[in-house]
Amino acid sequence: MGRSSRDTVAVAAFVTAIAVVVGVIPLSRDRIPVFQSTAIFLGWTLIVVGSALDVWTVASIRRGVAGRVKPLLDRVVRGGPYRHMRHPVYLGMLVILVGVAWRLGSWPGVVAAVLLFLPSIIYRARLEETALEKRFGNNWDDYRLQTGFLLPRVRRRQP
Repeated sequence: MGRSSRDTVAVAAFVTAIAVVVGVIPLSRDRIPVFQSTAIFLGWTLIVVGSALDVWTVASIRRGVAGRVKPLLDRVVRGGPYRHMRHPVYLGMLVILVGVAWRLGSWPGVVAAVLLFLPSIIYRARLEETALEKRFGNNWDDYRLQTGFLLPRVRRRQP
C-alpha cells in the first residue's frame, strides 16, 4: 500500500472511529453507575483537560497543524507538550472523546472510544513517525528516545 493510500486509510479509520463513538453514546441505555453529578463533573473535567492539551499543542506547533501525515515544519518540535510526549494532540482528542461519553454517562461510549478511537490514533501516529524519521533522521531518533508516545515517559531520578 502506497503512502497516499495509508494516509487515506488513517483518515478514514480516524473519522469512522469518532463517528461510531459519537453514535454509540446516545444509543446506550446502560449508564455509568455513578451519580449523575459525578459523571457530569468528571466528564467536563476530562473535556476541559483534553481541550487545554490540544490548544497547548496547536500553540506549540502553530503552522505545522494541517491534518496531514507528512511533516510541514523544518524542525522537530521539542517545546510545549512535545517536551514530554510525541503525540499530545491525539491524547487530547482521546481524553475529550472519553469525557463526552463520561459526561453523558455512556459506558459503551467510553469503551468504544478506547477500543475504536485509540487504535485509529495509534495507526495514524505511527504513519507520522515513519514520515518524521525519514525527514529528520537521527534528530528524530534522539527525540523519540527521550519522549513518550502518547503519554509522558516516566523517568527515574538519578541518585
